[in-house]
Amino acid sequence: MMRKLAILFIATLAFGQYDSENFDFVASLVDGSVESICATGDYVFLGEGSSLNVVDVSDPTNPHVIGSEYLPGLIEAICIRDERAYIANGDLGFYIVNVENPERPLIMGYTDSMSNAVDVVSDGDYAYVVSDYRLHIVDVRDPYSPRIVHSMNTPERANAVTISGNTLYFTYGFDGIRIVDISTPESPVVLSNIDVINIDDLAVWDDKLFARSTASTVKMRYYNVSDPEAPVQIEDSLGGFHPTKIFARDGRLYATSSEHLVRIYDIADTLELLGEMVSYGGSYEVFANGDFVYSVGSTYGFNVIDASDPSSPEILGSFPTGDHFWTVQVEGNRCYFASGLAGVTIVDISDFDSTEIIGVYRDTEYCLSVTVRDSIVFIADATAGFKIVDMTDIESPVLLSEIDGSYTRHIELHDTLLFLSDNSEGIRIFNISDLEAPVEIGSFDTEGRSYLSVYEEGLLYVADGGNGLVILDVTDPTAPELLSTMDFTTIIDIALDGQYIYAACDRFDLNVINVGDPTDPFEVERYYTSSACYGVSISENILYLAVMHSGVQAFDITDPLDLLEVGHFNTQGYGRDVYAMDSLCFVADGDGGGIVLKYDSYTATPYIINLHEGWNMLGYPFLSPFATTLLPVSVIDPVFTYNPSTGGYDEATHLRSGKGHWILASEDTTWEVHDMESIDNISIVLRAGWNMISGPYAEIPASTLAGYSEIVMPIFGFNPETGGYEEIELMNMKKGYWVLAADDVEITLP
Repeated sequence: MMRKLAILFIATLAFGQYDSENFDFVASLVDGSVESICATGDYVFLGEGSSLNVVDVSDPTNPHVIGSEYLPGLIEAICIRDERAYIANGDLGFYIVNVENPERPLIMGYTDSMSNAVDVVSDGDYAYVVSDYRLHIVDVRDPYSPRIVHSMNTPERANAVTISGNTLYFTYGFDGIRIVDISTPESPVVLSNIDVINIDDLAVWDDKLFARSTASTVKMRYYNVSDPEAPVQIEDSLGGFHPTKIFARDGRLYATSSEHLVRIYDIADTLELLGEMVSYGGSYEVFANGDFVYSVGSTYGFNVIDASDPSSPEILGSFPTGDHFWTVQVEGNRCYFASGLAGVTIVDISDFDSTEIIGVYRDTEYCLSVTVRDSIVFIADATAGFKIVDMTDIESPVLLSEIDGSYTRHIELHDTLLFLSDNSEGIRIFNISDLEAPVEIGSFDTEGRSYLSVYEEGLLYVADGGNGLVILDVTDPTAPELLSTMDFTTIIDIALDGQYIYAACDRFDLNVINVGDPTDPFEVERYYTSSACYGVSISENILYLAVMHSGVQAFDITDPLDLLEVGHFNTQGYGRDVYAMDSLCFVADGDGGGIVLKYDSYTATPYIINLHEGWNMLGYPFLSPFATTLLPVSVIDPVFTYNPSTGGYDEATHLRSGKGHWILASEDTTWEVHDMESIDNISIVLRAGWNMISGPYAEIPASTLAGYSEIVMPIFGFNPETGGYEEIELMNMKKGYWVLAADDVEITLP
């Protein structure tokens, strides 16, 4: 195992420990997609990405956000009880927020002793949280110090929970529903298990339990739980309706679907459809409070529905919410996000202390990326092709033109040329000298799934998915010519810097490719990441990489053949894209929305060696050999190493790992080594007799070597102050040591 020597400083935000090194959180620009909704009185609470937003619905025709609190993780579920919001906060655990003043919600307490918290309910004194393979019961009577009093293991991941009186219902993975008596919360009793697959949402009212299924045939199951120890399944009566979310209250069941529907059922006696309506932008979340139903879709977002007459529900008010944020670009004081079904979101970034959304362009089908030049926005709109929109006047955008496409992913611009990356058709080339009438002048089928291209001096570099890197000569755009193809795992994004391409791949790696000869590119470095890489951007020799489950990583690319990781920030969404500008990094964070980070230059820790006047027996725990000609001027040539095969000394031209080195210094000297890649473990072959060795970058008890029967203890080190040898108990990485072996043996340290 090898690592770089660098000290990285940790950044934190109030109440939330961000896994961050060398990055400062600057601002949240746009909230993410809505994953949760709850309501009480005149207020609706939305979990948009990491933001808890409070919506005033006292005037149902004019719903509007009046307060927000930013949490460290994605808000997966919200439960409101007694002016407190209990929140399942994804990987960051369970949070309690005081919402007594809805204009200023404030975090009260939290517990991070759980991972992947996805749903929560509360009875006031206790909260019940499902997280990974457990149901956690949390005592919340002291909201500043919530305490887990019981955890119940499950055979699969738990993903939904609901409560009725003293009976709790929760799903575990896709294998079943568990019914639990919580009369004594600290000692819950399992009453029964329902063996059923693919359940991911629950709703209960009176003695009826409804379970939403992801199965292709039965989309909802319905149980009589009047005897919770012996639940009875009742025949499903939804027909072909496939709900995405369900909610039950006051004898009614509310169900949403991705087909833009909200349905209302009477469940007082039998399951009977009362009415349905089409909501704006699809419907994914639903909550009912009195005569009103609140639903959230992706295009127009939040809807207030009057359901006082359930046979004829009516939308009274709505406002847009975020969707999945795919890519980001900055021009001037505007930041543009491609946000899927929600279109293009534009944020004023002139003041990071008070950023605001100044425009949303929704005349798109599914916006995957945006390219901006002089306030003209080029939109890659998936199966709808691409659009060119003049957004000079953000309040009155003008559609200049649109072109059909198979599956448009990205647009690259050069002068009057537009290069369109299409998953199905490869590269299409347009003359856009007239923005209102683009003319297709050339094309090239790259054979893969063209995700993105970069233009430089007559060459087009194409991230072609599973087909790897494709390089085209487009000096004649009417007849592009293939120069080379380099097979790789699926390349999603690329950045060009000098003669190197940096390729973000969804097979968990960042690749560095030398394209100095575009007809013969070759890989020079590969860095493995924890998950899929989706976006890459470069500024001032720092490369920013968007990694799906790890957020953003930063690399110093001063030496492209030896990348140095210098920082990371674990965002709360899914790192999709980055845009670097000076030391700022704009992030399209998938469901987590859009944020801005600031990179703070790392401070490398020098490796300091104190040489004493006279002889020193030096170790060397680094990967790359170090030329002795680069040693401090006080070092007198030559440097010696011991050769156990001859029993004599050899002159050394380089310091090398595993060996001890005799160095003669003319005076006391402090020597600093910078940016060297250290070795954490090493194998050394010892010959019978004396050997002069050095260890890895670690302090190792000398007794470690006693485990080898061939080694004769003790181990000796040299003391330059006395000029003599000493038995040692601890091997220091900076020194060399004498080891006596009775026979040849290979040892591994540490």
